[in-house]
Amino acid sequence: MMKNLLFAISLLFVSLPASASWDFDYRPEELQHKRLLNDVESLGVQVVINDGYCEKLNMLNGFYFNKKKQLYICQDNRLIDGDITEWTENDFDTIRHEVFHLIQDCNDGKLGDGKYKPFYSDDELIQVILDSGMTMKRLQRYVNLYTILDESSHGIMLELEAISSSKVMSADDISKMLNDVCLKENQK
Repeated sequence: MMKNLLFAISLLFVSLPASASWDFDYRPEELQHKRLLNDVESLGVQVVINDGYCEKLNMLNGFYFNKKKQLYICQDNRLIDGDITEWTENDFDTIRHEVFHLIQDCNDGKLGDGKYKPFYSDDELIQVILDSGMTMKRLQRYVNLYTILDESSHGIMLELEAISSSKVMSADDISKMLNDVCLKENQK
């Protein structure tokens, strides 16, 4: 009996292609991000992937319209027809980044009220930026970019917080934070 089981298992491995590609439902990182997007939707936020906005605003990876409670993700390898394609590390980073903006939205009032508040104190933000590995040159490039886009200093701080947090936190960490902050705020 044991010989037959071992033989069947060995046949299974021999029949697998040398470079098996993992489906969305099998890679742990993809499952974490799928759960994170489900948590976003459970708060009443619409998640939109590869919408027409992505083509119109080609330079963006994603965005969050807080007053409309809509989160947009524009995949790196998106197709014209809008179908979801294979997820990249940058796509995952974008999901974490945009969901962090939801946390900031809940952190100052109620989800969808048009107000944002940083999650971290100044000292905590400095530590998160350092932990993210962001260089001074990269930090200055972000500040310059958002200044050119006429973003306020408050808005720049929110972006730096989301950028650095998306680099150091897993989707599960952000999901926990999202639920802790947004569920608490929405119960008021």
